[in-house]
Amino acid sequence: MGGLIVLALIWSFYLVYVLEIVKFRRLRAWQLRRSDPGTAEHEIDAAVLRDLETGEFEAVRRS
Repeated sequence: MGGLIVLALIWSFYLVYVLEIVKFRRLRAWQLRRSDPGTAEHEIDAAVLRDLETGEFEAVRRS
């Protein structure tokens, strides 16, 4: 019984972790689209993936 509780807790933390990454990707893509509307979709996807891999983010200026 205790093993199932531990397993459920691990899966819960993993799910929150994955959902936070998905939320961050959508937010970052939205910020990049808003800052430069003429950017192609594949360029935005590449920039978001690069940001996630390196952990370095350019500041997006609010208009």
